[in-house]
Amino acid sequence: MTIVVVTLWAILSMTFDTSVFAAMENGLALPEIVYKRTSAVSGGQRHQIVSLKARCHTQGKPLDLILIIDSSGSLRTQSDEEFQVIRDIISIVAVSPDATRIALVQYSGVARSEFHFNTFTTRQQILDAVQVINPLFGITKTGNALAQAISELDAEKGMRPGDVPKIAFLISDGRTQDYPDDTNQAVRLRSYGVDVWSYGLGEYVAIEELINVTGDANKVVTRKNYPHLKELFEPFKGVEICEKATVCIPGTERPLDLLFLIDSSESVEKKFQDEIDFIRRTLNNVNVHPDAVRVATLLYSGKPVVAFDFRRYQNLEGSLEWPAISDVPFGFTLKCLFSNESPETGTT
Repeated sequence: MTIVVVTLWAILSMTFDTSVFAAMENGLALPEIVYKRTSAVSGGQRHQIVSLKARCHTQGKPLDLILIIDSSGSLRTQSDEEFQVIRDIISIVAVSPDATRIALVQYSGVARSEFHFNTFTTRQQILDAVQVINPLFGITKTGNALAQAISELDAEKGMRPGDVPKIAFLISDGRTQDYPDDTNQAVRLRSYGVDVWSYGLGEYVAIEELINVTGDANKVVTRKNYPHLKELFEPFKGVEICEKATVCIPGTERPLDLLFLIDSSESVEKKFQDEIDFIRRTLNNVNVHPDAVRVATLLYSGKPVVAFDFRRYQNLEGSLEWPAISDVPFGFTLKCLFSNESPETGTT
């Protein structure tokens, strides 16, 4: 366990009574306390480890993309290829609420929506969701899947207005047991302003069936013309704009007790607010919590007095209010030093 003492504006006199630490009733963290990485709740407050990872914002052309994946029994051996295509598409487009939104429909004999346009907002969230999808197996009815895709065209599910491009991307070998319903539903889907594209899985693809669904041979991708997949989605690639990564000296996960010694004498009256501002900036960069960084303040002029001890505040919001500091008159003779009757100190 670490104790840090920050002295503001002046060095304490050599006659300073070090019993002040004992007077705080050892509100210091016990050495055996370990700062856990998992979230914890204490006093109704939840705390997290502060991430130093640079925050990023994705910018790109808006797109509402529906992925329609065939998981019928006939494609059982093609699942690796199918999910690789999905991952490649997701890695190309700029996924964000303002750029590409993605919904996913899975089907065999039945069809179901795995997630909607507004379920996930980042590329990683979608990749994680795709990773745990369980195949349906069974017969193949592509018409059902296209009808299910139409049901996703709903503002409550995150679809945006008509001026935002919409693409339904079917991943299948083209074979279906509900012809001509697949073609009819594809025509219906396109009538809603949705552009239909497809990827033909495996070596033996029913190309003509996929062309009937897409309405354009140029919108069908297979192993033979796989680079065309990137060309189709290139307009929606976008860019990722990130803040400069935080530069930080490697720290520790051990708990910290942070004591601020604040000069409140008349000689620094004009600079007192600067002292408070410094403390605020410091606390905005630490995790104030009983199991992490605990804060105490001690003011001094003629004599020192505890404004609040390590047990007073349990979170950052509380500690930044600083009512005890703001109300201290400059040059005031502090008489109520560490007494049991002093409500300001919080000591016993």
